[in-house]
Amino acid sequence: MQYVSAVEPGLFANRTESELRETTDNLVEAMHGGPKGDGEEILFSLRGVYESLVHAKRMDANLTEANTSSVFNTVSRTIVVDGVIEGYASVPRIGRDLVNVIPTPGKKTGRLAGVTTDAEIEEVLESEEYKAAGMSDKYVTYANKKYGRHIPITVEAVMEDQTGEVLDKARSIGEILANFEEKKILNAIMDIAGYKGYNPAGVSTTLYSATATESKTQAPAANLKATNALADWTDIDNAWQLLGTKIGENGDPIAQGSNISLLAPWALRGTGQYIVNNQKDTRATVNADAPATTLAFPDGSRYSPWLDLQSASTWFFGDFKQQFTKTSYWDLKTKFIDGANDASMQLRDIFGTYLASIYFDVIARDFRFVIKNTA
Repeated sequence: MQYVSAVEPGLFANRTESELRETTDNLVEAMHGGPKGDGEEILFSLRGVYESLVHAKRMDANLTEANTSSVFNTVSRTIVVDGVIEGYASVPRIGRDLVNVIPTPGKKTGRLAGVTTDAEIEEVLESEEYKAAGMSDKYVTYANKKYGRHIPITVEAVMEDQTGEVLDKARSIGEILANFEEKKILNAIMDIAGYKGYNPAGVSTTLYSATATESKTQAPAANLKATNALADWTDIDNAWQLLGTKIGENGDPIAQGSNISLLAPWALRGTGQYIVNNQKDTRATVNADAPATTLAFPDGSRYSPWLDLQSASTWFFGDFKQQFTKTSYWDLKTKFIDGANDASMQLRDIFGTYLASIYFDVIARDFRFVIKNTA
């Protein structure tokens, strides 16, 4: 990235409003690596842009405060927003691979039908009405919550040319938001207090249960496998066999899909990868001329230190996207508040501030698709 500390005043002076907008667009384009985004990115100094605009106003009486403010805000917004997005995208995460995302714009709270709560399909006789599929009292609830921080652009940050620090702060805010999203997703999967996401009919309910009898209701059962430490393929098979016993609320068996995966603590990464990547020869008699029949592992394995914080030996197995949903009021969002329109910010020498936020919830729509395994 090229750093430009000074900007010529002539870049902004003696231009029509449309020409000034075009110049500003060109600055933003240069910051993104040119028209195609394949060139060297340029980081313009906030102080350099600000001083250039001040000098330009002296050269051009027609250059209004609103126009100069618009140019400066656009450049600073590009620096901050790009930094937040870059930081948010840079964090290695697995949580997004484990949830089904449902946009819920404009809805802070709501209901979703459980995965297996619909009644059994019935025959529709000629000229008769189809029976409606409704949620009735079989639903789970979500409550989207907003999380975020703000990044003020102070007079000191501009005049002391703290452009790099502002960019670094923006990146760190993006990283904080990404890490929190990961934490919330994985804690919901683990059913940790304060992050519990299974709310049948609006009632917070413990997600995992060792009760042996299969449940035809929304009450969890037979999805907790005790004394099943992850050591070899037999432990995976124990969890797989338990998945195969699941029945829906109509009593029919549930066909488990091809998206089965292993989620384990970082401490079990070596063990898990050895099991998942290993091949088991299932032939009764080994014949060098015949190909081996192998037990294929459907969707791989994932590991996270967030699990180690709770237990270094507890692991999970199943179709996570079928069970867990992220409801999204909005994804990563940034908003600029202009200090010129805010007396309190003017009193604190703040040009403006940028809000960065995420607004979501993580819930379990059912309990039948993931098995919790303890040592």
